[in-house]
Amino acid sequence: ILRVSGYVVSTADGRSDVSPLTDALSSDPEFAKMFQMEPPSFSDTDFEGFPVKKFTLEFQIQPEAEGTP
Repeated sequence: ILRVSGYVVSTADGRSDVSPLTDALSSDPEFAKMFQMEPPSFSDTDFEGFPVKKFTLEFQIQPEAEGTP
């Protein structure tokens, strides 16, 4: 599993703030061949008093891609 976590400024659901990253990763043919994205998770939290959304993206490593250069 490849796990990417971070924070974005809080909006209605946070998905629109993370979508540039998820769109770029899923549209990259080399990355998409090696990793399959699971549904992202979001949670509300704060950073130095500001409301933010914590996100976690998990990617399953494709078995056929393991060991290929």
